[in-house]
Parts: sequence; C-alpha cells; structure tokens
Amino acid sequence: MFERAVALDPGFALAWAELSRLDSRAYHLGFDRTVERLARARSAAERAGALDPDLAETRLAVAYYHYWGHKDYGPAMVEFDTAQEMLPNSYDVLSARAFVRRRQGDWEGALEDLERAYEINPLDYRSSYEVGLTLFALGDFEGAREMFGQASNIQPDFAEPLFWSPRTYWLENGDIAAGRRAVESIPSALADNWVALVRFYQAMNERDPERAIADLSLFHEEHLTFMPFEIPKVLLLGWARREAENTAGSLRDLNAAAAQLEAMLQENPNDYTAMPSLSLAYALLGRREDALEMGQRAVEAYGVDRDTFFGMNVEAHIAWAEAEIGEYDAAV
Repeated sequence: MFERAVALDPGFALAWAELSRLDSRAYHLGFDRTVERLARARSAAERAGALDPDLAETRLAVAYYHYWGHKDYGPAMVEFDTAQEMLPNSYDVLSARAFVRRRQGDWEGALEDLERAYEINPLDYRSSYEVGLTLFALGDFEGAREMFGQASNIQPDFAEPLFWSPRTYWLENGDIAAGRRAVESIPSALADNWVALVRFYQAMNERDPERAIADLSLFHEEHLTFMPFEIPKVLLLGWARREAENTAGSLRDLNAAAAQLEAMLQENPNDYTAMPSLSLAYALLGRREDALEMGQRAVEAYGVDRDTFFGMNVEAHIAWAEAEIGEYDAAV
C-alpha cells in the first residue's frame, strides 16, 4: 500500500516514513534479514526526512531504523524523545521508548513509560501485557500476574500471558503445584504454541517427560520464536525423550535440531537467532566444546551487553547448556 502511495505521489513524506518503518520491522522480526531490506528502510527514512524533517512520523522512521535495524539504542532514543515531544500522549511513542529503555537496562524508566502508556490506553491488552513483562523481569511476580491476568481478560485468545503466569510461581518460590494450577486453568479450547510450550515445561518440571511429549502435539509449528531466538520443536522432543530414557529417539531428534540450526547459520553466519538453541542441542548431545563455542558466540552476538531485556533469555539458555555439560560455575 505504501509503495503504491509513494509511486503515485513521490512527495508524500508520511508514506515514505511508514514504508521505512515496515521495512525496519520486517528486518527486526526476521521476515527479511538482508542488507537490501535494511538499505530500503534507510533510503525511505532519508526520503521522508528530505521531504518533511519536522514530521513526527519521520522522526519515528529514523528511530526504528536505528532500533530495529541496528540495535543502536542511543540514536534511537534521541529520535524517540523528539517524537515524544511532538506527540506527548502517543501510546505508540511511549511504548517504543519503553522498549528501548528496557533493552538498555533502564528498568524504572521503561516501567514509567509503560505505565503512562497503560493509563492512556488501558483497554489495549498489549499495554497490560508489556507492564507485566517488565514487572516479571524486575522480580515483582505478584504484580506481573495481575497484569497478565488483565491482558487475558481483555483478549482471552492472546496466549502469551498464559505462558508467563505459571512461570511466576516457578521463579518466585519454586511452587510447581501453583504453576500446575495456573496451567490447568488455561481453557482447553485455546490451541496455541505458547500454551503447548508452557504445558510442556510444566510437565518437565514435574519430571513427567511422557506427558511433556504428548503436550507438544499441540505445538503446531516446527519452531517457536522465543525472542530473540528460535526453539525447534525437535529440540524439545529430543530433550524430553532423553529424560524418558529413549536414547535412540532422543539422538534422532537432537541431531535433527542441530542440523536445522546449523543450516540457518550456514545461510547467515551472523544469525544470532540460531545460536542459543544450537548450543543447547550440542550440550544435550554431549558435544561439550561445540556447546561452549556456540554459547560464547551467542552471548557475544546478543547477550545482556547488547540487549539487557531479551539478552537475559539468551544467557539463561546458555546457562542451561553449560549446566548440561557440567560447567556449573559458569552456569551460575
């Protein structure tokens, strides 16, 4: 639509800005992580800037190019701050600022922006969900549960809060029984990868790998994007089958997972989305040195030094891999 708009009217600054934002988003989400896509985002943002540099959407396009395209948070925040001055009550701008501040490790600042966004738009399920995620990261598990509950009440078929709520009990005090009650409260009609995944982890926490394998039958895709990396279904199956002492099945699945992830890295050696799960696959296969090397690559590519928020997921996954190969001090 925006491509057609700029073709019909090359002087349409807003359309150029929105086109840049879409290209940056496609790169960020992995739909097209090529240099060509990023170059398109930059070119469109520059065109918008040449046409109308004082347009708030132009400033947002430049901000998202830095944020989504390069994870360059300093310049992104400068642009988001400028846009926020132009649009002081914009839910989208406040949320974007919060996401960058969260990745920078400015947790209190991120929470402040997200709570303001929530006040502006309390009926948007995403606003309560993002507040919940931030409280979860801060260790306020009770507050996180409350916000996840609000998100689910507003949008009952939005499954991600249902994945995180049981985890608050696991991490707060190791209460596996409370986690199970939370999992069992999920409507059975809600068939979603996130629901399948939390059921799987709950079963594994209860040391019931056979039930975990059955729960993965609800997992409708071959992999799940667990920001910022991919988790192949066969990796989870391989882990569960190993715990079920199905050695042949476990080796088959873990080798298949490793092959999938290696193919991703062969296509793009800098694809950090493959590295954490590949490190874990190697660890579960007993390939100690390969697991350590890939874990180091993952942390360097997307650890907490690069992104405090999602980098925690990467480093937690690598700690799991390290524990599997007996590197307990490193895992801690």
